[in-house]
Amino acid sequence: MASLDQENMYAPKRVVDGKFADNPRIMGHDSVDIHTLGLGNQIPGTGSPSRGAALYCGQAYTSIEVVLEGQATTDASGNPAGTTVFRGIAAGSFLPVLAVQIQATNPATTQTGELVAIL
Repeated sequence: MASLDQENMYAPKRVVDGKFADNPRIMGHDSVDIHTLGLGNQIPGTGSPSRGAALYCGQAYTSIEVVLEGQATTDASGNPAGTTVFRGIAAGSFLPVLAVQIQATNPATTQTGELVAIL
């Protein structure tokens, strides 16, 4: 049986040690509107160090396809190596995930505030 660290090898160890990027965060300090950013683009602020953003859904979604923090590798063509699809999301929901990119939404995000990344 693998140890917990091996099973969680893509999740950064978040401890309070004086380095901002490693510290646990419980509140958002910035946001990015996905309608303005566009699908398939990396969410600003999630690059280096690689850390994801939670999502606020201002409308109901049948599905949202995202690239999570631990999936932020690419194949030989430069496409994300892995994605995760979340289904049945109610309007006004927060998704406590660590997304670095939004690949697709159903229905489409057509207005500001419908899908917001919270950093």
